[in-house]
Amino acid sequence: MRHAGLTLIEILITLAILAILFGIMPPLMSGWVAKIQTQATVRSLSHHLHWARVEAIARFTRVGVCPLDPSNLAHCGDSYSQGWLIFEDVNRNRRYGKGDVLLRIKRLSNSSVVFKNRTGTHTVTRTIWFRGNGVSGSAMTLVACKNELPEQAAGLVLNNIGRISLRSHFSACSKR
Repeated sequence: MRHAGLTLIEILITLAILAILFGIMPPLMSGWVAKIQTQATVRSLSHHLHWARVEAIARFTRVGVCPLDPSNLAHCGDSYSQGWLIFEDVNRNRRYGKGDVLLRIKRLSNSSVVFKNRTGTHTVTRTIWFRGNGVSGSAMTLVACKNELPEQAAGLVLNNIGRISLRSHFSACSKR
């Protein structure tokens, strides 16, 4: 007569294998999760830059994207790591402030992603502009760095025509 089930030894071996896997997986998963979060943040910024460009064309006016200052939405902040503001520059002074129309706010919560320039020497703080014809007028590269790990770097390139492309494999996030 045959009994269906597991022996004690089979259960112990299965538990031992699971314990080893649970011990190995968290460090491997943390790098993977950081990479996914970085890429999602870059895709979100890319999406909002595309949207700002379309709004500039639709309104035939200048639209800016600047870093969010979460404590004071009346002006731009100093880092895209908190999020960004998209606004119409009604008074044409090339700064977000009184008289301008706030079009959209994107908040990033607990992202710990810092946007640096291509070489990684500076955090990007400047406003990104689109004219009424969709042209940005200046080229720039923003590299998203999370936890200073180069393999998690992802970025976007904005050319002076206003086109945006996503890229990876930047060395700007490496520790110096």
